[in-house]
Amino acid sequence: SRREGRQRPKVANTSRASILRRFLLGKIGSERLKKGTGILDVAGGKGELAYELLAYGRIKNITIVDPRPYNIF
Repeated sequence: SRREGRQRPKVANTSRASILRRFLLGKIGSERLKKGTGILDVAGGKGELAYELLAYGRIKNITIVDPRPYNIF
């Protein structure tokens, strides 16, 4: 329960896609991520992780699945 006047501390989510990309490439490796039919990014939102993997990890087969419509504006 919340106490009056108190809010949960804000968590900075900056660079979270970049951090996850580095984690995946470090633990799993790019060769293994490139195998098979590709990567499925569930609840991918704006596609930040897909962009990171494509631009910096050189992984090309990424599919984003998100129930919300994509809005570029």
